[in-house]
Amino acid sequence: VRDPRTGTYRTMSLDGGLARPDWSQAGSASLEPSPEFPMMASSGLDPVTGAPTLVLGGPANPPRYEASLKVATVIVALDKSATGVNSKNHLTEVASQHLALMANVAAIYENQLGIRLLVQELILTPDSDDYDDIPYDDNGSTLEEFQEWVQRWRRAATYGQTVAIRFGDGLSGGIIGIAYQDALHTRDGVGVMKAGFGWALTCHEMAHVFGSSHSLGGIMNAQYTTEERSFFRDIEG
Repeated sequence: VRDPRTGTYRTMSLDGGLARPDWSQAGSASLEPSPEFPMMASSGLDPVTGAPTLVLGGPANPPRYEASLKVATVIVALDKSATGVNSKNHLTEVASQHLALMANVAAIYENQLGIRLLVQELILTPDSDDYDDIPYDDNGSTLEEFQEWVQRWRRAATYGQTVAIRFGDGLSGGIIGIAYQDALHTRDGVGVMKAGFGWALTCHEMAHVFGSSHSLGGIMNAQYTTEERSFFRDIEG
């Protein structure tokens, strides 16, 4: 069992009185909370240290905390280049990676902005002739192509998502992400990103859709790979 507070692993064994050679002899058992292993929420990555788990205590007033949150839903789509081969094990791995990425994005939005971000749908497009790719062009035209794809297949007026994002091809010239600004719950509520750049880029592009412009420093800094001051470079190395 992994202790989320320290990252260490401990081996657990059953009491001899609980072990039985056959299911017909099985009895009920009760699990009691241990003061040495309290139940605490985890927010994912610590943005300061990069540690895989930042353990938090529960809110002082859970009902009031829950009521204070604004809920936003996101559709996450991957094109063929981001999804990869059509095999069960590979698709499971890709889905797990992107759900973990979105969990870290959700932690940032909830802890810092009071927005509970929920993944409404994760769409994978296996690299197989059996599937049509999500269309793309180049940079701004790729964003327009995805906007039209969402309008056709996942229209916000029907599916109700707050925002839709896409990972994959169609960006060049040093551009790794692009999104419409201030476009929640509209046909323009979309963003596109290259795959493999982590949660910081996803937070950045989605924030444009939520209404944020660029800043000097911080997660909304416009630069990622240049010599300009960059929050991305500071926290990701």
